[in-house]
Amino acid sequence: MTNLFLVASLLILLFPPGPENNEEPIPNDLLEEYLDIINAHHAQNAQNQDDQEDEEEEKEDADDIELERIKLSEKFFDEEIDRDIKRILAEHRGEREHKPMEWFEEEIDLEIKRCMAIDRVEFEGSSEIQRLSVIATKRFGKALVIDGLLQTTDLDEFIFHESLVHPALLIHNEPKNVFILGGGRGFAAKEVLKHKSVEKVIQCEIDKEVVNLYREHMTSNFEAFTKDERIQYIFNDAKEELSKYEGLVDVIIGDLCDPDAFSLSMNLYTKDFYESVVKQKLKSDGIFVTQAGAAGIFTHKYVFAPIYYTLKQVFNHVVGYTAHIPSYGDCVGFIMASMQPINIDAEELDNMIGEKIEEELRYLDGHVIAASTVLNKYLKIS
Repeated sequence: MTNLFLVASLLILLFPPGPENNEEPIPNDLLEEYLDIINAHHAQNAQNQDDQEDEEEEKEDADDIELERIKLSEKFFDEEIDRDIKRILAEHRGEREHKPMEWFEEEIDLEIKRCMAIDRVEFEGSSEIQRLSVIATKRFGKALVIDGLLQTTDLDEFIFHESLVHPALLIHNEPKNVFILGGGRGFAAKEVLKHKSVEKVIQCEIDKEVVNLYREHMTSNFEAFTKDERIQYIFNDAKEELSKYEGLVDVIIGDLCDPDAFSLSMNLYTKDFYESVVKQKLKSDGIFVTQAGAAGIFTHKYVFAPIYYTLKQVFNHVVGYTAHIPSYGDCVGFIMASMQPINIDAEELDNMIGEKIEEELRYLDGHVIAASTVLNKYLKIS
């Protein structure tokens, strides 16, 4: 009835009474035709509204799934945080639909890249010896990039640096003097200083600007640069400084960029350096540990395997192990080397972590350390 009234009103507006037609009624077939048009229009509107509601429900379902995933990974259960996360997800969805995403890209193997979405570039410049960048990523926090290569991110640096530092220091049992090659980001030193037995740490970084960059932009690591009387910073070539260091050390840590033809650290991965410098500066029960690049199925052959077999020519006992670093999109390799046997017992390591480390570790325990030394067949036969 309402539709008929609306049609009649519309037709009166379209065909107002005049001298010739004010006595004639509106034909029924014309009323029915216009009523059909309006009904079809309403039906289409209703269908469009249903489609829109379905689309919104699908987006809400997708957001709910993402929210549950975040809850499980980050243990967010607070209602206020839930609302904030939903808001962020909605904003992110809007950006994805209306704004081109900016990406950091790095080739990690032939025809394989790792990418991460970025919010902004916080710093881009050069020191006297290398290009430096700090980027704010959407998922991994702030990240340091040197010469176009990702070095570390706020979100998962602890996996890398706990894996680099603690196995060697725990296996040594009573490390007092530690020498860090590189490590200008400060994370390795921070982990070393968690060990109660450590009395002295030498941190040798060739590029002071890396340290300054972290102090200014990577504030999540401010405690790494807090004044501690046990640590001494040296800014010079690590090979030169370790060679002239007086005395012997318990553990030497290589927290260096990957070696390549243009890398400043290339001379810190050679047999000559390991044999004539590292081995000579370690105590009889000393341990050398170094990061050893990507250790994935496709990538281990470039850095991990060559370092492993180079160290095997110098030290009696060599143990490789790995950890998956999400921001690298791959496993990263680490290698320990010593003239003495490297004993790895999960239960014993667990007990030592509780006794010898002041703070609780976020990633490692004894069983994780032991498991990390089990290499897959690809790495074993390379």
